[in-house]
Amino acid sequence: MKLKQLLCLVLALMMCVSLLAGCGDSGMEATNPPAGGGESAGNPSSGGFTPSLAEGGLQITADCVFPDPADLDFDACYPLYFGPTNEAVAMSAGSGMQYYVILIYAKEETVKAMYTVYAFDTAEHASKHAEDMKTTNNTDVLSVDGSDTVVYTATDEATCAMLVGSIQSSGAMADTNASSFADYYVTYTGAELLK
Repeated sequence: MKLKQLLCLVLALMMCVSLLAGCGDSGMEATNPPAGGGESAGNPSSGGFTPSLAEGGLQITADCVFPDPADLDFDACYPLYFGPTNEAVAMSAGSGMQYYVILIYAKEETVKAMYTVYAFDTAEHASKHAEDMKTTNNTDVLSVDGSDTVVYTATDEATCAMLVGSIQSSGAMADTNASSFADYYVTYTGAELLK
């Protein structure tokens, strides 16, 4: 592996670890969007539930749909699932995090935004994660209407472009398009691209 690829891999892993850094116990309320359609697929490693695409969003838990951003112009979404056996989730053992999904939204293969949606076992764990992310990374963790166990972070187009450009210039991605960015996560982080 070339030095640039190694540095890029380390950068991506650090990003995943920093997103997970705030896991632990505490209390704070979270909220989720109105439950919508969508089907859940069984997965023994995640307690029988795997997130799936639903009409107008992501069925993140059995009773919670994370809605597609209403103000974002996109024509594709790449949902990357980090399940309970994924190393990034396993490193946060004891935090109550069950899994998370990174949603890469794109327009004509240009990354427009990225959302990371976390599913926790309790409202207290979700709140603790939100508090710790704010303290540790100065990152706002937002609630999803209708649920107290699902929270998310948002990454804007400019930040996504910097990240994609950095990874591509390291040689870890052949191109800067959204599908290459999603493939990068699958290859280097063990994420699963949901269908």
